Amino acid sequence: MERKLQNKMKRPSSSDSLKVEEKKVKYEAFLLDGMEEMECEEELCSNGLGEKKRRLSMVQAKALEKNFEVENKLDPARKLRLAQDLGLQPRQVAVWFQNRRARWKTKQLERDYGNLKAQHDALKLDCDALRHDKEALIAEIKDLKSKLSASEMDAAEEARPPLICKDGASDSDRSVMLSAEANRPHEL
Repeated sequence: MERKLQNKMKRPSSSDSLKVEEKKVKYEAFLLDGMEEMECEEELCSNGLGEKKRRLSMVQAKALEKNFEVENKLDPARKLRLAQDLGLQPRQVAVWFQNRRARWKTKQLERDYGNLKAQHDALKLDCDALRHDKEALIAEIKDLKSKLSASEMDAAEEARPPLICKDGASDSDRSVMLSAEANRPHEL
């Protein structure tokens, strides 16, 4: 029985303290999530009166879109007129225009990026083709230069003047004389 009491009254281990820390962290996260939900609910309320924001009807959205297409900037008089015509708060109209301008700008940037990327890709292909052509031309130039130097060497050998010996006879004359001496019998 004493052993059972000792087991129940054992000292807290490091794993026990880790479990306590985990529980604290989870509880703090739970509290933060609750606060975020409250903030989100407050954002859904207009003017803090507890009324949730409503989505625009199709008619209101289309009317705002048409007005945006005409002019994407909103002057105060136009904002008031639109708000009255559509049964919205002027602030709602202003926020809608601001959000729509942001979406329009993002889409415009995406279109511009797409166009620039297409142009870049086309230029890159052209550049790669030109590099390939340049390398082929350089190889052809080297080949032609080697052929030219070989033919120039052959032409230089053919155009070389005959060697003149000290006695005034040319190299070809000497070879004839040597062959004639070889054919003559030796005299003693």
